[in-house]
Amino acid sequence: MVNKKGYMRTIEAIIALVIILSVVFFTLPRNASDESSVPNIVKASQDAIIKQILLDNEIKDCVVKSIDDSCQADASLKIGDIIEENQPKGYDYAFMLCDNPICICSVTDTDCKKASGKSPSEINSNVYMTDLFISSTVQDAINQEDKHRILRFWMWNNN
Repeated sequence: MVNKKGYMRTIEAIIALVIILSVVFFTLPRNASDESSVPNIVKASQDAIIKQILLDNEIKDCVVKSIDDSCQADASLKIGDIIEENQPKGYDYAFMLCDNPICICSVTDTDCKKASGKSPSEINSNVYMTDLFISSTVQDAINQEDKHRILRFWMWNNN
């Protein structure tokens, strides 16, 4: 029992280390869930909608080239059908084709297509928005034959 003090100091140091680590572990804040993030089901739905619209050249041509009013109306109907097919169950939507990046779907806006008759500004829960920039080909842009449009759509839980 010659080095009894050495063993006691080692045990004392280990106990102190355990106490310090316990205090640090329990006092550090845990990662709070980010409620502003888009739910996975909505994100997957938005991605599927964008992919389908990007693959449909007829819709893109009507939207960008503004061939005539009936073509624009058909494109809006097709976009509405694509959103309707891919929207998550229990969610409503609204969408709008915009010429500028500052477009908002309001109650009085007739260009905003609303599935439930409500605009996103009337909703008291989280509203998830995404947009798709639709542009012409490089050659058409050089010739200034086409313009650029933004498809903006909103989704929200209808419960």
